[in-house]
Order: sequence, then structure tokens, then C-alpha cells
Amino acid sequence: MLKAHEELSSMELEEPVEELLGFKGIKRDKTKMVTFKCPFNSAVQVFDYKQKKTRVVFGPSLVKLEPEEQFTVTYLSGGKPKKVGVIKTLHVDLGPDFFSDIFHVETSDHARLEL
Repeated sequence: MLKAHEELSSMELEEPVEELLGFKGIKRDKTKMVTFKCPFNSAVQVFDYKQKKTRVVFGPSLVKLEPEEQFTVTYLSGGKPKKVGVIKTLHVDLGPDFFSDIFHVETSDHARLEL
């Protein structure tokens, strides 16, 4: 799934970030830098707590966290019909992409249609 490589970070990673990087249940060396391979045609957002600024890295690229930075976890809708927060990810694909959903329509003469 998602792979991470470590080499020097002083800040603790949030639990969802550790899980998405593949460190759930594994003891991580917290003296090493955390990196993430941003896939092709996607974007990763990183927040700097010291400067209170965000930066966006576009793939393909290797994202290296500075000492006061943290990955932004993105929660997206998914499923049919759409439900909030089904997808939890560190990167967002930039498309073009296809999507599907279910729409329930009722006409003025009470005919129901599902698209």
C-alpha cells in the first residue's frame, strides 16, 4: 500500500498518519526523518506548525517532513450512495477520473427513478 522511509523528525506523528504510512503496530525510530513517495498525478499537503503555513507537493516526488511539519490527512466521500469520510488518505489523485453515484428522483406525478 503506502510506503514510508525514515531518516530525522522531532515531532510526533498523529495516529492516522502513522497508520497510513504503515507503522501501525510497528515500533518506529522517532529520531529519523519521515518521507512519503507521492504517486504520479497526485498531491500531498504538508502543514508547518512553526510557521503556520501549508505546502502542497505534486507527484511523482519524495516528500520529506521538516522537524515541525505534519502530513494533512484527507477524508473523502465514497461508496454508493456517497457517505462522508469513507476514504482516508495522505494523497489526492488529480484526475481525470471516473466516479459514480446513485440519485433518487421523484417527478411531479410521483414517479420514482433511480439514476
